[in-house]
Amino acid sequence: MTGLPASLVAVLAAHLPGPIRRVEPVGGGCIARAGRLEAGEAVFFLKWGEASVARTFPAEAAGLRALRAAGSPLHVPEAMAAEPGGPGRP
Repeated sequence: MTGLPASLVAVLAAHLPGPIRRVEPVGGGCIARAGRLEAGEAVFFLKWGEASVARTFPAEAAGLRALRAAGSPLHVPEAMAAEPGGPGRP
């Protein structure tokens, strides 16, 4: 349905405002996969990868939160959630 791994869909369910309606690939990354995700009436940028890549996501989310807290004049996306993955997890 979404083209996303079932384990990722299960994790996302806890963070999204409704069921996933659509996922479109977004290019530009080199070590992780990315997509534009529509859930409920909201649109999100989703980034995911194997556990070795996903281990970096919590640090990336912390960096984005720090930039937002510092009042950066740049548009800084809000990190909704970041999970490091693991055995059987995205």
